[in-house]
Amino acid sequence: MRIVLFCILFIGFFLLFGAGLLYSKGLLTGDTFQQARESVLGKPEPEKPAVTQVAQIPDQASEFVRQLQQEQRQLKDQQAQIDADRRHLAQEREELNELNDQISKMLTDIEVKRQELQQAASQEITNMAETYKRMKGKEAADQLAALENELAVPILRYMKAADRAIIFKQMNSQRAVDLQRELLSTL
Repeated sequence: MRIVLFCILFIGFFLLFGAGLLYSKGLLTGDTFQQARESVLGKPEPEKPAVTQVAQIPDQASEFVRQLQQEQRQLKDQQAQIDADRRHLAQEREELNELNDQISKMLTDIEVKRQELQQAASQEITNMAETYKRMKGKEAADQLAALENELAVPILRYMKAADRAIIFKQMNSQRAVDLQRELLSTL
């Protein structure tokens, strides 16, 4: 099939070449040459006049301008969206900073309350230690021995060593040892 097509094309070009040679020698007129050419190559499309091509330039330019305007609108829309996102982000950042400030204030308040409670507890333990110190040795020893370790140990810790010694002498020896171990383990 390819060989046949090649042969047809070869013959067609050979005829065209021959017709061109005859035309150049004056043996073939322009109309006859044109007919021979059309029979081999087919009828050519008529050329568009230059005016039509020039008229297409404004159409192409206006299409290009329209595309540029559309892209410009899209860029403006995207910029507006970016600006809106930035404003939203700034607002979120401001709210976050306000929340952080609130949290910091709460933490400060909690720390102040903790210190106040700790001072109050410390003062109460000091007062209790002073109360037991003023009691008679046996009475203070019996009452401290009856308290749980979590209550007795802080009271004993706030007493002077001499006052603790008086109380421990009056206390059951096993209970005194338990409280002394607890005092030493919580240092």
